[in-house]
Amino acid sequence: MLVHVRLVRSSYSSFVVQRNRRIIAGREDNTAGYRQVGLTSVGSRSPEDIRQCTTCSVEGWLRGWGVLVGVQAAEPAKPQVDLRFESSRMLPPGSVFRRPSLATMIGPHGRIHGVDANTPRFQRKADAGGMSLGGYLSESGATNLLSHSSFEASGKALASSWSSLGKLKVTSRAGGIHGKACLELSGEGQWLHSPIKLPSYSAPDFRGHFLTLYVRLPDGKPPGDGTVRVFAARKRGEKNEIPLRVRFQDPVRVGPWWRIGGHVTPQFENQEWSCGVQVNGTVLVDAIQLERRPLNGCEAPSSYIPTTIGPAGRASELLTLAPETLKWPKKEGTLVVWLRTGSPVHNGSTIVLRQDYKLGDQSQSLTIMHNGGGLDVFGPIGGNRTPRLVRPDHWTQAVLTWKDGRGWTFIDGVQNDRGGPGGYQVRPDFGAPANRLAVGAQLLNYAHLAGYVARVQLFDAAWDHDTVWDRYETDVAAAGGDVMALVKPARPKPPTSRPMIPRKFWVKTVVDLSTTAPTSAVVYDSTGRLVRTLWEAKPMKAGKAEITWDTGNDAGKRVSPGRYQLRMLQAPGVNARYVATPGNGRVPQRPAPHEVAGVHGLTPRGVSVDRRGDVYLLGRGHGVGVQKYSATGQLLWTHIPLDSSDAPTACAIDGETLFVAGQHLYRIDARTGQTIRRPDGGWRAFLGENPSAVVPDRPRAELAGVREAMIDGTVLGGTMTRGVAVRGDEVFVSCWAQDQVRVLHRVSLEQLSTLPLPRPAGLAVDGSGRLLAISGRDLVVRVGMAWRVLIPRVARRPFALAVAADGHLLVSDMGEPCRVLEYTPAGRLVRSYGQPGELPGKIRTDRLYAPTGVAAATDGSVYVSEFLLNRLLKLDRSHAVAWALYGGAYIENASLLSDDPTVVHAMDGYGIGALYEYKLDLDTGRWSPRKWWWLGHSHPTREVRGFMIHGQQTHTLGGHRYLFSCHKTIRIYRFDGDRLVPVARVGSRLRFYDGKGKLARSKTAFPVWVDRNGDGLATEEEVEEVPLGEVGKGRRFPIEPHIGFSHDAEVDRRGTVYWGNFALPLEKIDQRGVPHYTWKTASVVGPDFKPLANKMLEGVAADEQGRRYFDMFYKDDSLRQPGIGHWPRRVIRCDVSCYDKTGRKIWSVGHKAKGLPEPGGIHQPSCIRYEGDWVFVGDEAGMVHIWSRDGLYVALRC
Repeated sequence: MLVHVRLVRSSYSSFVVQRNRRIIAGREDNTAGYRQVGLTSVGSRSPEDIRQCTTCSVEGWLRGWGVLVGVQAAEPAKPQVDLRFESSRMLPPGSVFRRPSLATMIGPHGRIHGVDANTPRFQRKADAGGMSLGGYLSESGATNLLSHSSFEASGKALASSWSSLGKLKVTSRAGGIHGKACLELSGEGQWLHSPIKLPSYSAPDFRGHFLTLYVRLPDGKPPGDGTVRVFAARKRGEKNEIPLRVRFQDPVRVGPWWRIGGHVTPQFENQEWSCGVQVNGTVLVDAIQLERRPLNGCEAPSSYIPTTIGPAGRASELLTLAPETLKWPKKEGTLVVWLRTGSPVHNGSTIVLRQDYKLGDQSQSLTIMHNGGGLDVFGPIGGNRTPRLVRPDHWTQAVLTWKDGRGWTFIDGVQNDRGGPGGYQVRPDFGAPANRLAVGAQLLNYAHLAGYVARVQLFDAAWDHDTVWDRYETDVAAAGGDVMALVKPARPKPPTSRPMIPRKFWVKTVVDLSTTAPTSAVVYDSTGRLVRTLWEAKPMKAGKAEITWDTGNDAGKRVSPGRYQLRMLQAPGVNARYVATPGNGRVPQRPAPHEVAGVHGLTPRGVSVDRRGDVYLLGRGHGVGVQKYSATGQLLWTHIPLDSSDAPTACAIDGETLFVAGQHLYRIDARTGQTIRRPDGGWRAFLGENPSAVVPDRPRAELAGVREAMIDGTVLGGTMTRGVAVRGDEVFVSCWAQDQVRVLHRVSLEQLSTLPLPRPAGLAVDGSGRLLAISGRDLVVRVGMAWRVLIPRVARRPFALAVAADGHLLVSDMGEPCRVLEYTPAGRLVRSYGQPGELPGKIRTDRLYAPTGVAAATDGSVYVSEFLLNRLLKLDRSHAVAWALYGGAYIENASLLSDDPTVVHAMDGYGIGALYEYKLDLDTGRWSPRKWWWLGHSHPTREVRGFMIHGQQTHTLGGHRYLFSCHKTIRIYRFDGDRLVPVARVGSRLRFYDGKGKLARSKTAFPVWVDRNGDGLATEEEVEEVPLGEVGKGRRFPIEPHIGFSHDAEVDRRGTVYWGNFALPLEKIDQRGVPHYTWKTASVVGPDFKPLANKMLEGVAADEQGRRYFDMFYKDDSLRQPGIGHWPRRVIRCDVSCYDKTGRKIWSVGHKAKGLPEPGGIHQPSCIRYEGDWVFVGDEAGMVHIWSRDGLYVALRC
C-alpha cells in the first residue's frame, strides 16, 4: 500500500514505512498549522446527565429474540435422564472408577484412607451465594517434588535432602498417620529441603505450588501460626515468602493431627526455592508435600503422595459411565449440568464431561469443559463457547437447548453464547456413542481440579429464556441459595451516548478553511496536553466553518477553567495506492490487477494437471486446501476444506473430479472447487493417522540443518499418504506408514481392497492402464496379482510420480540434490532437473527445494511443487523455466531495509519457520524473491517457530546489515552474504549450553545473549542474567511487568531497542560484527504500565525527540463487540497514546470501531510506527490509521 509515504504491510499485523514529508492543505508545510482560540470556561456546577438512545438498536434486538420466543415455554417435564453425583450408591449401573495412584486421601469426614480402593470422592460444597450441592470431585495427576517426604528413611538418607537451620533439634519418633515414623522438631528454626528449581508460567495467577504438612502438637491442641508454619524462601536464612493470606490449616481428624499449608509463587522459571517448616516450640511432623498447582480458583490438594529417594507422582482419577447413559432426544431437547466452575484466569482446558460420537465418517462430541475464564458447552449436535466469563468458585448451571436446527447456551439462567438471539446452527443427528461417558477426564493442564459435577439432566423439549430462568431459580432455591439476590436479565438495552454538558457551558469559534478536505480538530490545554478530539477527518468544504466545543474532555467531564488551544489539520493529499503483496497477504488490500497470482497462504504438497492444462496445487495454510491455476499462472479458485485439521498431501485429477488424500480421501468438483458429497451426506473416507515426524537421533539434534530436520524429518519421516491415482471406478492411495496401497470406489469411497507394498510413495496410471508406484527406492508396476520392479533404484529418495503425454516417467527425488528425473518407459534416464548446492541463501530456479509434487501437462510442460520454498515451478518442454509462483505459508512480520526501502524481509514463523528477502519496485509494484533462509526446528538461537507477529526492523549499523524481529523475544541476525547468522537475543525463550554441554534455560525472564565467540550458539558464559533488582537500578520501575506485557519492540537507526517503557542502547559492535546489549544500561523512557491490569500494550514506537507512542487495547469476552474478525470482536476498548521523554502523557486518541472502518475507529490495534512526523497504526482487521505527531487524525486507508 502507498499512502504519500510509501508503505508495505505484512500479512498479519506489522508494517513499516519510508520517511517522507507531510502535505497539509495541498502544500508542503513544516509547521504545525495550528489555530489558537482563547476559550475560557466558567462555573463549577456538575452537568446534568442527559442521555440519548437509538430505537433501531432495540428493535433489532427484539427481532432477534423473536427467534427464540417460539420455543416451548411450559414448565419442563420430568427429565428422561437424571444423574446425581452425590454418592457411589447414586451412580448408574455400569459406572467404573479408577484411581491409579500411590497417594492417600482425606475422606468426606476428614479421615485418611488409602486410594487403591475403587471409591470416588463425593463432597458437599457451599459457595458464597449460599448454594450447597454434593458433587463428584475428581483430582488431577500431580507430583510431590520433595524427597523422603514421609521421613521413613534413616537419618543419613534424610541428610541427603533435608537439613535444619537455627537452633532446632530433630529427633525421629515412632508413629504417624502416613507411615510408621515421624519427626519431632523442637526449638526455634527451620527444617528445609535442599533447594529445588520450581517451574512456573508467565502469568502470575498460573504460578505456584502448594506446600502442605501434616503436624501435631504434644498437647493435642490446634497448631498456632506462631508455633509452626509452612516455610519457603529463595535463599536460606531469608524471611518466609509465603504470606499469611495464602496459608491455611484444617483438621485431619485422626487423633490430634492437622494439615497446614500455603502457596509458593515463583516469579520466574526455574527459580531455586528452599521449602519446609518453621518451628518455634515442639512439633511432630508426619509428612510434607510440594505440589504444583495454581492458587486462584483451585483447591488445596486433598491427597498426599509419599516419596522415597526422589519425587513421586499420582495419575489422574477417572470416572466413566456406560456409553448408553445419555438417551438423547432427537428433534429437540435440553441438557442441564450443574458444576462448580474454577479460576477466571485459567487459560487451559479442563474437561468436566466428555463422550465421543460417530455419525457416518464424522466424529462429534459431548464436551463440557473449562476454557479460559469461560465454558465450552457442546453436545453431539453442536454447541458454543461462552463469550462472557463464568463466576469462579461458584455453583454454575450450564444449559444447552436446541430445536429446528438452532441451539442456545445459557449460563446461570442467562444466554451466554456467540450465536446471538437467533442462536447458532446445530446438526440434525447425534450419531452413536463411540466410547464411555467420562466425568472429570484429561485433568492435565495446570494441575487443575475439574471441580465438582453435581447433576446432569436431559429433557426431551427445548426451553426458552423464561423457562431457563425459572428452572435456575428453582434449582438455586432447592440448594439453599439466596433467590432474592438473583436478578432476571432484562431485554437488551440500546447503547447510550456520553453525558451531555449543559449548553450554557459550550463555546463556539469560526475558522476559515483554505480547502475542501477531510479536517481534524483537537483542543489542547495550557500545559500542552490534548484534552478533547472534536473532529476526526470530517469532510469539510473550503470557507468559514463553525466549531462547537462543549468544554468537556474525551471522558465527558468538564475541563477546569483556563485557556485552551484549538489545533487543526487538513489532509486533502493523502491517498492510498496498492503497491504489492510480496509473498503472501493474509488480509490482502485488494487483488493486484494483471499480476501473476501468488501461492497465497499455502504450503505446497501435491500437484496435478487436467487435460485442459489447468493446474491443481495441494497444500495447507489459512484453512486453504487446494488452489486451481490456469496454464498462465492465474488463480481460478481456492478450495476451503470442510475439515481444516486434515493435512492433505497427495492429489490426482480424473475428468472433472479432483481426488485429495491426507488422513482422509475426499473429492472436489474441479469446475467449482466445492466438496462433493455422497447421497448419504458423507464426504470422505478415513485412511489413517500421519506418523510422527522423524527426529534426528544424535547428541545435538537441535542443530540439524534444513535437510535433516525438514526433508528427512517432516516430509520423508512424517508423511503417510504420498500418492493418489485413478483408474475407472478405482482410486488408489499409497499409505506409506502402513506398507500398503488402498483401493477405494470413486463414488462411494468404500474400500474395495488393499495391495501390500513396502513403503509406497508416488502413484500413477500410464497410457495402457498399468498402475505404477514408488516402493522404497524402486519404481514398480502392478502385473496381475503381483508387483514387478520396473526401474530399480530409480532415485536416491524417490517421492512423487507422474506420467507424461509421451509415456515418459517423471520422478521427484528428495535426495541430495533434490531433482526431477525423467525416464523412458523402458527405464532409461533421459535427463534430470535440479542442481546441487546449499538451499538457504540465494533463490535459484535451477535448484529445487523439496519437490513434493510433480505433474505433466499434455503440451509437454512439467509442474513441480516445492514444499520448503512455497513455490510452484513450471518448466516447458525443454525444461526451461516458463514461470514460477511464490507464496508464503503464513507471512507474519515484514520490514524494509531502512537505507534501501526496495529491500523487503518477510518472516514466516508459523509454517516452516523461514525468512524471505524480496526486491520491490515501489513504482510498478513488481517484486521478486531473492533469498531464503530456514529458521525453524529447535535450534537454540536460530529458531523462529511460533507467531512472529510483533515488530521487525532491518538496519545497517557499523557496516553490517541486521534483522531485528520480535515476539516475546528480540531475535537479532546478521546478514553475511548468503548466510543469516544469529548474533544476539534479548528476552525470554532462550536456551543455552551450560558448562557440561547440555541445553539449559535461563533463570530469569529477560536474559541477554551476545555471541561473543562468533559461533552462533549461546553458551552459559555469554548469557547475562541480571538480578531483578539490578535492572533499571535507580529508575522508577522494575523490569516486569512493563516489558513482559509489551508485544512489540522498536529499533531505531542507531540500534537502540525500545521495548515496553524501557530503552536498551547499543553499546558497541565488535570486530566480529556482533552487537552488544545489556540490561545494566537500560533506562525507563515511558510511563508505569503496572496499573493497566488486563489492558494490553500491543505496539511501541519512538521519535527523534524522545517521545514514545503506544497502542493499547483491553479485551473482555463478556462484552464481545460487533465488528470484523474473531480477535477484534474481543476488544472492547483501545487507544493510541503519546508520552514525552519524562513519562508525561501528551495525548490519547482513537476509539473502538463499532463495525465498518471509520476515522479514528480501531478494531484491534496490532502495531504502531512513527515516520516523517506521522504516526501509523495498524488494525488487525486490515486497515491503517494515520495520525499527526500531535494527535490529529489524518486518514484511514484499507
